[in-house]
Amino acid sequence: MPAQSCEYIESAGLGVCQPKSGYRYGEASIALANFVCARPGLCVVELGGGCGIVSMIVARRCRPVSVVSVEIQRCLHDLAVRNSKANGLGAVLRCVNADYRMFARKRSGLFDLVVANPPFYPAKSGRLPLNPQRAAAHHELNGTLKDLVDSASLLLMPGGRFAAVILNSRRIELTATAEAAGLYICRFVRGGEDESGDALFLAEFAKRG
Repeated sequence: MPAQSCEYIESAGLGVCQPKSGYRYGEASIALANFVCARPGLCVVELGGGCGIVSMIVARRCRPVSVVSVEIQRCLHDLAVRNSKANGLGAVLRCVNADYRMFARKRSGLFDLVVANPPFYPAKSGRLPLNPQRAAAHHELNGTLKDLVDSASLLLMPGGRFAAVILNSRRIELTATAEAAGLYICRFVRGGEDESGDALFLAEFAKRG
């Protein structure tokens, strides 16, 4: 197991371990978790859950019936499992090591809320990080933005919600892709800046009935 660092998120009452090098959650993850509006009793799924930070905050604050965190990278999935157990969330939060595209095809219409902090950059844009874990988390190596939105739409029951964070420079792409998938925007906010200096765009979409 690679070296880890552990932090305590006082506002959520959670301890979170993550890799010292490789992918580490940042402001976008915390902003998304704070943006999510989940009533008690909902079934929630996070696509690309990483070490579980967003799913854990939602599970702790919103009291859903269940949260599923889907993560394709085994190392991050294993961390999410450990973090969930360490915080006593095992009864609510289930971690799945899978490609979210395959996961969605087998679970059509089962969720009230889908949450995602997707890779911010297309596969061939910018400089790809040398660390493969960071590369997969920051660039679309395991699915495009369209793949993500289409999967979210497939997973949602009619009237369900999809909450996501992306760079402000891609907001038009996100909203257009969501509209094509039968999702209409119902609220949005602009957040702080990414490490690139681009602002964050947080949006919630509803699935047409």
